[in-house]
Amino acid sequence: MPSQQIHKIIHSVLKWVIMKLNLRAALIIGLMTSVGVMTACSNKCQIRR
Repeated sequence: MPSQQIHKIIHSVLKWVIMKLNLRAALIIGLMTSVGVMTACSNKCQIRR
């Protein structure tokens, strides 16, 4: 499946970025992604209502 290949590529890129950047930047990126997912979920819930 192409989606699985894309997921693998994203995973390897994230690993490389975390190795290259310092831990603080990786944590900030993780927080940003988690906040984005949370906002998307809340938007979906609002649309369902």
